[in-house]
Amino acid sequence: MPMSPLGRATQALYFCQQACRTEDLPKCAPGFQPLGALCSVLLRMSSAVLDSPLRRKVRSSCGKSPGVYRWLCRGEPIYVGRSRSLRQRLLSYFRAPEGSKAALIVAAADDLVWEETSSEFESHLTELRLIKQIRPARNWALKNDRDYVFIKVGLGPAPRLTLSREPTPYGPFRSPRRVADALRRLSDILQLRTSPETTPLLDPRQLPLFSIPRRPLCLRGEIGFCSAPCAGGISFSDYAHRIDRARQFLLGQETELLDDLRSRMREASQRMEFERASVYRDRLKELEALSHALSSLRESLDRLTFVYAVPGIDGRDRLYFLKGGRVFGDLPRCRDPRQIERARELAAQLLGPISPPASGDEMDEIRVVAGWFRTHPEELGRTMPPDTFLQDPKRWPSSTPEFSAPRVALPGAALLHDGGG
Repeated sequence: MPMSPLGRATQALYFCQQACRTEDLPKCAPGFQPLGALCSVLLRMSSAVLDSPLRRKVRSSCGKSPGVYRWLCRGEPIYVGRSRSLRQRLLSYFRAPEGSKAALIVAAADDLVWEETSSEFESHLTELRLIKQIRPARNWALKNDRDYVFIKVGLGPAPRLTLSREPTPYGPFRSPRRVADALRRLSDILQLRTSPETTPLLDPRQLPLFSIPRRPLCLRGEIGFCSAPCAGGISFSDYAHRIDRARQFLLGQETELLDDLRSRMREASQRMEFERASVYRDRLKELEALSHALSSLRESLDRLTFVYAVPGIDGRDRLYFLKGGRVFGDLPRCRDPRQIERARELAAQLLGPISPPASGDEMDEIRVVAGWFRTHPEELGRTMPPDTFLQDPKRWPSSTPEFSAPRVALPGAALLHDGGG
């Protein structure tokens, strides 16, 4: 690993000082000592780095509490970070190897500000919200939610299944290409159309008005993968029933599709039609991955609904009310009637139905919360179900029983790593 400028200067200074102490050092011309002069130069270089104004600022006034920090350039934040020990983390920037991200941030910044938080958990949440609000140039992770996609059920008498950046109840996902492939398989099985929205549709009741039979306008209709509503091949009411089956499948309430594919695969294999069986197998694999991704999200949201009691620095204890992995509200530890009443109101709202993430920003918050409990599973001992908390709002978890960490995978995790995200 390359050394930082401070490290190289300090190392060179050490060797020069050792050389100057050597007894067999060659005599130099009067008034001229090259190694002594080099030592002096290196000492000034080392002192310049050590005496950086920003470093002195950290050493003089930054504590060891958790918190968030912002590196500024001309008053504009260029990077936002967090740490469980602000002082230790910020001083490490000045020892960063040359060319590293930390060293580049130090070189570009002309000021540094920080804010202490009551706990490490609060620092995680504050960092996320600052990044989403400020969107600093050097924060790549958590800044952009454009890689999230949702499944959209269109409008009209014969709607399509498409991908959208707009939030829907079906998603979000991180792999547009593989989700699109799964949607095509689902559309093939239910014979849903994939043609553009502008494609004219024909009601079967209008067919007697045409002397020439209407043919499907796409290849999928010709080979039987589409019910061909463009050619009057299906009534709008029957097509609506197929769309309802698609919605039920995306909500995890339709299992006949997968059972039917498994049955077809077994029958084709028994008939020694292995190529056809492999086609059914591939379709089944894609749809199972899609169903698993959606069901894992729903299960994770259910498990991440509770009241979280967090001990704070200097007695600044706080209660966090989490619903579906998102922080619904937070309050200081309940000690007076007004705080207790407000805490009861927040806890009561956790008992309602859990809505899916409405945006990429909400999904990022779920990932941060889930990552916290996955990394610190012992913290689950400080959580309380909403109904338990309502019985005694003053109760504060005093022990840490063994809990299993919630396995919260990113929705669509099974659909990642295809190079298409």
